[in-house]
Amino acid sequence: MTVQRKLILKIINESEYHLNAEQIYAAAKDEMPGIALATVYNNLKYLSDHQLIRKIGVADSADFYDKSMNPHDHIICDKCGKISDINHGGMKRALERAIGSKITGYELNVHYVCPECKSVN
Repeated sequence: MTVQRKLILKIINESEYHLNAEQIYAAAKDEMPGIALATVYNNLKYLSDHQLIRKIGVADSADFYDKSMNPHDHIICDKCGKISDINHGGMKRALERAIGSKITGYELNVHYVCPECKSVN
């Protein structure tokens, strides 16, 4: 594994938040000033293609990256954009019952306003 790839993976694994490529790039530049944004994007693609991280597609936003490869979904605050994991269990089985067929996978992003943003109003 390349030095750049190890650094990007370390940044993602040590973050308590889901990060986008720009955030990962900014953190990587702190440790490796010569790293290029294209290098970050190329390595994020490699890491997600090889299932070392999970890419989270968010409508009208940049993709985010998740260190957890365990099945789970996400809740996204419509005010601040923070993405959090949600483990509700049973969604895959419920979807299979609803469509009457086995599914190979799904992605669920639930939008809401987080408690921190609600308290600002």
